[in-house]
Amino acid sequence: MPSVCVCNNTCQTQLVDGSCAGECATTLVACKKCDEGHNKSSFSTAGNEEKCSMCAEGTFQGATGSLLCEQCPMFQWHELLGQTIVAACMCIEGFERSTNDSCTPCKPGYYKNWIGNETCLPCAIRSYNFKEQATSCYLCSFATQNHELFAQALALEFTKVTLANTITANDTLANNTLTNDTLANYTLANYTLTNVTIGHHLFMLVFSSNMTVTQASVSVLQFVCDVGQQPINDGLSSRCQLCEAGSFKESANHEQCTYYGAVSTRHGHSLLHHYGAFVRGATDSSHCILCPVFSGQDEDLVGPSLLCLGSVEDCMCFPCHEYTADSCRNCSQYKIQPLFSNSLCSY
Repeated sequence: MPSVCVCNNTCQTQLVDGSCAGECATTLVACKKCDEGHNKSSFSTAGNEEKCSMCAEGTFQGATGSLLCEQCPMFQWHELLGQTIVAACMCIEGFERSTNDSCTPCKPGYYKNWIGNETCLPCAIRSYNFKEQATSCYLCSFATQNHELFAQALALEFTKVTLANTITANDTLANNTLTNDTLANYTLANYTLTNVTIGHHLFMLVFSSNMTVTQASVSVLQFVCDVGQQPINDGLSSRCQLCEAGSFKESANHEQCTYYGAVSTRHGHSLLHHYGAFVRGATDSSHCILCPVFSGQDEDLVGPSLLCLGSVEDCMCFPCHEYTADSCRNCSQYKIQPLFSNSLCSY
């Protein structure tokens, strides 16, 4: 016997053989409002199967049943989906949260390279930044390698108002080549950048300067020689070089190294008749060694471009002393030796 089919009386018919004919219509899915953090801006097609979409990055929606999501305020963004409150929006790179809850640009000397409400960070020692809303800092050592790179760095610094919107975190000074003809066309705040002013600052710069005295430096002109280095002039320009053996430098600046055997404003007379034990680029006086008994050097003859006590061999016998048998001793009666020298006494 054929199977018995219980038919839906409203939309199916039972045939003679007991089977059912006809098909019931699909019940439509009920419509409801989009949840918070979602939106849907178009009508559904037949069947109502389209879902509400989560709010995209940089948007939010706190209401239900919304057509669109709201954009984060100016200079704010987030990288999440389905956000429901404006507090999800954070300051973009180069901006920090201010007291009035808006996002303001990082000041010159500072940078921020992430999305967040934290304050901008100061450029570290050995780096600087001359513009607002920076996402990175420039390295001192790169900008002061030679005249050309320094001229480019100086040009960017003096034309920061014009170039601020075109310089990105990936820009390097080498990619922003500005010739002297280009520089002459920029006038900022009644300051005309000419070949004369560029040349003046190039003359002032000490090349190979790779240090800043503080964090948050804002100008290439703030670079100085590191500890253990001093500016040396080669006739064309000055350049940072290691302190010679027999000298040292404890602070980052453009001062000369302190020389053993000379009077020092910081160390007084404590360095007289001492030598430096073959160490170049010394940053302190820890390698300072006293010359052998009755030997040293005239303090007026020691210093930059003068004598340098870099080994024990540079220690000379005191006046009225002579060098014999590997040591200095007093001149015998009626003999003299008027200099710092290893010469023998004579009548």
